[in-house]
Amino acid sequence: MTSYNSTRSYIQLINIFMTNNYRYLYFNALKFPTIFLFVISFYFILIDIHTGLSILSGGLIFLGPHLWFYKVFFSRRNITMKKVVSALYKGTAGKYILAAVLFMGTFILFPSVDPYLILGVFIMMNVVQLTLSLIMSKVIGSQNYE
Repeated sequence: MTSYNSTRSYIQLINIFMTNNYRYLYFNALKFPTIFLFVISFYFILIDIHTGLSILSGGLIFLGPHLWFYKVFFSRRNITMKKVVSALYKGTAGKYILAAVLFMGTFILFPSVDPYLILGVFIMMNVVQLTLSLIMSKVIGSQNYE
């Protein structure tokens, strides 16, 4: 049996993760890479269609799993600790599976794309999103939860 303080800390943790601030923080950290992706990819599509499609494919492979995680983890049904942890595992597993399926589908549907460029854009967007998330959590998180 858990103590009162332990149960209370679980409830506080759930309330922190399910607040709109963290939901918007995650979503806002995806805005800049998405806008940057579309501007750069459409610029390169005008120059060279294969390079532009490679950049767009790598970015969309990045965005798909992150939007899946956003939908699963930040749903309003996560009101207990067990559901939050379950949603975290479902979202993370779904991100890995969806990324693998999107990589395979891209190479099957578009055989002329550059695999190194796709992987490079995918890695770059992950680094940018992680960096923005950390910066925004320092700025926004310290204002709201300290």
